[in-house]
Amino acid sequence: MNVTVDRFADLVGQRVQSARKELGLTQEDVASRIGFKDRQILANIEVGKRKVAADELLRLMEILGKPLEYFTDPYLIVAPNVISWRAQNVPGVLDRYEPKVRTLVSAGRRFADLLGEKPMPLAYTLPLTKRSTYEEAAEAGDYLSREWGAGEVPAAGMQQIVEERLRYLVLFVDCPDGISGAACHAPGADAILINRRENFERQNFALGHEVFHLLTWDTMPPERIDTNTENTEDGSRAECLANNFAAGLLMPAHVLGPRWECRGEIEIHRWLNHNASELRVSGQALYWRLKNLGLLSAAIEVDINKLARHSQPGGDLNPRPLYSVTFAKRLHGVLDSGLVTARKAAELLDCSLEDMADLLGAYNLTVPFGF
Repeated sequence: MNVTVDRFADLVGQRVQSARKELGLTQEDVASRIGFKDRQILANIEVGKRKVAADELLRLMEILGKPLEYFTDPYLIVAPNVISWRAQNVPGVLDRYEPKVRTLVSAGRRFADLLGEKPMPLAYTLPLTKRSTYEEAAEAGDYLSREWGAGEVPAAGMQQIVEERLRYLVLFVDCPDGISGAACHAPGADAILINRRENFERQNFALGHEVFHLLTWDTMPPERIDTNTENTEDGSRAECLANNFAAGLLMPAHVLGPRWECRGEIEIHRWLNHNASELRVSGQALYWRLKNLGLLSAAIEVDINKLARHSQPGGDLNPRPLYSVTFAKRLHGVLDSGLVTARKAAELLDCSLEDMADLLGAYNLTVPFGF
């Protein structure tokens, strides 16, 4: 079996299917225009069982109105509506930034493919819909936190858990102002992007929030832009469900219960801010979680303005390295093995060779190229 050819056939087939659906054409429509004797020939092309001849590809370009690169460039994510942004309403900024994100995510996918990394055989999903209750969403997050063994401070190791358990690529990036992050759900390229210059609590909450969207994308596709809030009662229903899931994931009941029982006589605002800092969430997020669990009764007066929204230093004071160790290792692997040239990789990452060397150095990886 020629693996390279088979992967190319898969790529072309996926692109044909995506372009056909984008135009609202059936397989019968396209097959008849090309001159195939039946629909099954096109069906086999779309699933990678049959290679496309050169003259057939030219006809497909004409029928579907796409350039050659659309069908053959493995570094393109061509499907529409594959990114949901956690951001303020900045559509112009998103329009300019989204192509860079698509290229970055597709590069991570392509690097993994070139290195022979096997994709997840079965995608994880959550059996939740917009009819689900907020309590059910929080319980789902709570359950996964326990099932994954996230420990007493789930936020501390959640990125590694998400990458290992779900095979989602988590990337810490420098987003334009107003953008906290995004979820990308594309064939073979589920990814979460987080603005590394925001405070750590916001980054942690964004991670949990976007995990929910990827786990429920097929049954509950998110809006292109969701509002930037950690309040579990703000936003659309899907966003409220995502917020409640994130709260349960990062602050599971089995972690909060013993902490609350040991509170003693500590002043409530001091207790909330201290425990939020230890759990790597905001004081306000912890407040809402306790309220929803029924632990914080109405008899206990809390001034929400006294709760820290950002109790830890982060963002510009101490940003994480760009991207992630998983991405950096993939980049190093394809460069070191000669599967991708340094200049091509720098083009994909929209950076200089010096910047790429710094990126590898930040993860203690050697620089396998000269400049």
